[in-house]
Amino acid sequence: MSFLVVAIMWVNNHALMATVRHATRAILWQNNHLLFWMSLIPFATNILGENPRLADAYAVYGFVLAASAAAFASLRWLASTQGRDDQALARVHRTVLSKSLLGTSFYALSVPLAYPSIFAAIAIFIAVPVMFFLPIFAPRVDLQSD
Repeated sequence: MSFLVVAIMWVNNHALMATVRHATRAILWQNNHLLFWMSLIPFATNILGENPRLADAYAVYGFVLAASAAAFASLRWLASTQGRDDQALARVHRTVLSKSLLGTSFYALSVPLAYPSIFAAIAIFIAVPVMFFLPIFAPRVDLQSD
């Protein structure tokens, strides 16, 4: 599951960076912020793997995923400020940003839900990647090949 989350973020980051006109300091630092939170995913995965019945482990995992998703949403918002004059691109940014914020909210919700039901947290951990992975939920984005 963690690999799938990282893979989706990597693909989405690549697609997002293809829309950026100028790599500003703010975008580079926000990208580093995202990388920081993503670097904690293996740590949170390890805690969960060693403590599969402990609600705290699911809460830590959910927190790290929520922070990663929030950092990505923030990067998306920052990148979208460069493409405001392109209506089609602005629409894609709005669509994906709203989906990113929804994913962030679900991951954040998994933290308190882990205590009454680890199965509710697991359901969220599965649902959010599905939302990004399945093409029926994704806006069409044409990237120019390098």
